[in-house]
Order: sequence, then structure tokens, then C-alpha cells
Amino acid sequence: MDVLMRSEGLVRNGLYHETYLSDTGETDPEKMLTVLRQPVRAA
Repeated sequence: MDVLMRSEGLVRNGLYHETYLSDTGETDPEKMLTVLRQPVRAA
């Protein structure tokens, strides 16, 4: 994510968070789905 932000001329602008879409107790680790969100602003 950091490499993409730098290549697009963006910097962090707020708190990062994750949203887990899979049940960690029932889902195979290779099949887990997670949404990653990082607010950004122009550098």
C-alpha cells in the first residue's frame, strides 16, 4: 500500500483500519478476505 501511495503522489491522512469479512475461526487462512482502508491526501 505504501509503494502505491508514493507512486500516486499520496501520503497518509488519518488512521488505518481493517475490516475482516471472513470468520477467523472457520475460514482457511489462504481464503480469508479483509478490506484495508487508509485515508490519504495529496503530498
